[in-house]
Amino acid sequence: PHDVDGDGWDDTVDCDDDDADLNLDDVDGDGHTSCDGDCDDDDPNVHPAATEACNGVDDDCDGSIDQGLIGSGEDCPGASCQAVLEDGSATDGLYWIDPDGDGADPWEAWCDLTEDDGGWTRLFGAAYPTEWDETDYEQVGSPTDADYSALSERASFADGDTYTFRFEVGSTGAWDTDPRDYVHVWSQDHDPFTDTTDGTGYVFIDGDDLYVCDDFNGLHDRHYDEGAYSGDRYALASDVDEDDSLSCWGTQVVPILLYGPASGYLDAFPGSGQHQWQTLWVR
Repeated sequence: PHDVDGDGWDDTVDCDDDDADLNLDDVDGDGHTSCDGDCDDDDPNVHPAATEACNGVDDDCDGSIDQGLIGSGEDCPGASCQAVLEDGSATDGLYWIDPDGDGADPWEAWCDLTEDDGGWTRLFGAAYPTEWDETDYEQVGSPTDADYSALSERASFADGDTYTFRFEVGSTGAWDTDPRDYVHVWSQDHDPFTDTTDGTGYVFIDGDDLYVCDDFNGLHDRHYDEGAYSGDRYALASDVDEDDSLSCWGTQVVPILLYGPASGYLDAFPGSGQHQWQTLWVR
């Protein structure tokens, strides 16, 4: 017999006599050796039969860290609802996320892990006839509330300058209990609450058409910045781009003023263009 790697175990029993790190030692006394998959033989809590914990360690030596636990608590947040989905969770609900990644301020979000390929974070919701305060709209309520905003966190979801949004509306019931009537999924290369473009950078992904005087090409802040043709401002973000007439608006996101004879929030989806609730998601 030979002990080629000098680990004290000869080639008749050593599982790899060319690698001294693989042998039959059980240094930590946990009943597992590196030969049978113990990935840290100095830690008795780490071995193939261990239960994975949320601690930044591969406790069960399967090559993944904290798998199945991402988003399960404040001490184990995901980077986003997309990260929660990729970790294996498949049920819509409340999860902890930390989009800015600083570790200092994780927050609980409502994650849609099933619709439109999943991974969506609820960023804003409004229920008619709520009129929002234009000076206090970025952090309001809890993620399950009908009227809710986590818009203060939106920049953390951007990939460079690109946001991926989903806007959906319903005419009956509530966002979390009743089916949506229409949905539009897209990406755009600017913040819809601080900037306006001519539609450059807009990419349609899926869903229903939004149309007033021209095709929808993202959300913009021009309607709020300049006012509608009457001078009134009905929403903090709308479909009015830099080339549109100010009278060509039809979608109000974060509604700050109800529109005259309408019996719901305005949007440019087919049909009545008036709905009882709206939700803006980000991924």
